[in-house]
Amino acid sequence: MCGTGSPTTTLEYTNHARRYNPDVQITVLDLSVCRLYRSKEKLGQVPSINYVQTDTIHLPFDDNSFDRVETDRLLQFFSTEEKKWVIAEWKRILKPGGVITTREHLVTPSNAGEKVLDDIFKLSLRKLGVKTYPTTTVELENIFSELGFDYSIRPFLIQERYGVQMPLNKHIVAKRVS
Repeated sequence: MCGTGSPTTTLEYTNHARRYNPDVQITVLDLSVCRLYRSKEKLGQVPSINYVQTDTIHLPFDDNSFDRVETDRLLQFFSTEEKKWVIAEWKRILKPGGVITTREHLVTPSNAGEKVLDDIFKLSLRKLGVKTYPTTTVELENIFSELGFDYSIRPFLIQERYGVQMPLNKHIVAKRVS
């Protein structure tokens, strides 16, 4: 799991993964020691979960060592060029047939009204000193195609669970083909 975000996100993902495979080995990584500490605090000491402080662009793992990369709204913190590096790095550590799953804020010229909400969110991040970059569907499609992934990008709806639609959020699944 790249970029822990909140401890709740880490807890939800690890619980989800362990429902399908109780013996799954999970590596949680983030650039922030604080985020890792909070996630570890929330999950407790679990031998099958490793915590690694690292930069997403330079992962300290062997080639072909993971079945899945899971993240949530991480790519918005990288420029277009950096997004290519990050996804190429994910491809490097994925085994052939390995999968990236993520949810991202994606903007298009046709969703200007929705973009206002996204801009408000990003403005609040900038006030905290965090730089974000708008990401378009076409941008990600080009990167995944260029790097040789099979991928799908579709709307991400959490309406059933929380009664909220998030029109800018897209669910992305990308499979390493070679």
